Amino acid sequence: DAVVKVQMVSARVVTVNDSNCKAAERFAVYSMEARSQGGRINRVTRRYHDFSKLHGMLEAGAAKEAALRLPPKHIFSMSSLSEAFLQDRQGELQRYIDRLLAAAPLACAP
Repeated sequence: DAVVKVQMVSARVVTVNDSNCKAAERFAVYSMEARSQGGRINRVTRRYHDFSKLHGMLEAGAAKEAALRLPPKHIFSMSSLSEAFLQDRQGELQRYIDRLLAAAPLACAP
């Protein structure tokens, strides 16, 4: 089934304690639901870095003509994990995904 809609559903801060690190790592994750033509729903959670990697791969291929712009990366700070920042970034990523799905060269790609 082809994906017909992707909706950002949440943004939250995750804390990971690594036994090799002295300090816990904190970062933002964004959850999305992808709906297919057949009504199937898949939920995935990704970091901004994952969107950045996808964007780089797309720029190297079919997306060159689509002129997609990923929201800019921010230098890590406590404000980049604030609720206001996460809500803004979630909206920016939603607009990016909407443009990505609407891009003719990408929509026709296998």
